[in-house]
Amino acid sequence: MKRRAIFWVLIPICSTLYQAFAKLTADHMQEQAFSLGWLQQAGATPWLWAALACEIAAFAVWLQILGEYELSKAYPMTAVSYVFILAVSWFGFNEDILWPQLFGGALILCGVLLIGRSDSLKEMAG
Repeated sequence: MKRRAIFWVLIPICSTLYQAFAKLTADHMQEQAFSLGWLQQAGATPWLWAALACEIAAFAVWLQILGEYELSKAYPMTAVSYVFILAVSWFGFNEDILWPQLFGGALILCGVLLIGRSDSLKEMAG
C-alpha cells in the first residue's frame, strides 16, 4: 500500500516539475527566433534536460500505475498536477492566481477525491 501512495504522489510532482522546467526553458529562449540554432541553444539549457528527465520518470511511474489500476480511475488522478501548477506558478514564478483559479482547483480536488473513492461509494450503496 505504501508503494502505491508513493506512485500517486510522484505523478503530479513529476508532471509539475516538467512544466516548471519547460517554463524556465521557454523563458530562457524567449529572445531567440525559432530555428535550428534555437533548438541547439534549448538543448544546451539544463532546464530542458531536467524537464525531459521528469517526463521519463513520470512515464515509468505511470506504467506502474496502469498495471495496477483501471485507466478510467487512474487518469483523472493526474489532474492533481493542475493544482500543483497553481502553487508553483504563484510561489515559483510570482504569477497572479485569481479566485476563479483557486475555486477551480478546489473543484478538481473534489472531483479527484470522488473518483478515487468511487469503489468505496459503490460498496456502500450496494
